[in-house]
Amino acid sequence: METVLIAKLHEYLTQNNPEILISHNHKEGATEYLKKKVESLDGLPRQLLEEGTPAYIVEEICMDELIKEFRPSRYNYMLSVLEDDFNSEYLQWQQSGILTDEILKLLGSCNPIFDALGFSEDNEDDRKTRYAIIRTIQLHLVGAAVDREYLTNILGSAEI
Repeated sequence: METVLIAKLHEYLTQNNPEILISHNHKEGATEYLKKKVESLDGLPRQLLEEGTPAYIVEEICMDELIKEFRPSRYNYMLSVLEDDFNSEYLQWQQSGILTDEILKLLGSCNPIFDALGFSEDNEDDRKTRYAIIRTIQLHLVGAAVDREYLTNILGSAEI
């Protein structure tokens, strides 16, 4: 079961949070990170299986537990904003094979905004977040520094 969960977590992170895998490749190694995450379930899979829970349900329960800290995906949010509001860049980067790399660069600039606004499933549809992210992408595309005054006006008292 552990091997299956590691593979499923790897697949999930590859699609939704590649920045997590990349950051752990530079630290302890992605494989070791994934193994520790699955071990953090502290015997839950074994307990559920012993109770007679079908394996596919055990996988679903365990995956829900493993990925809850990674939702919502900042990476997928950025992907959506790019596709909706910067479609020509999105298509160009996609065709060039650099879309993931460019989103990861953008996340470096946008993570302080996500952090300041407490980005979560409860507020992922907030217009203020979207406007701040769009503005940051615009500045990134022209090679300008993040306009802290503009972002402070949008974000209000949140620290960036």
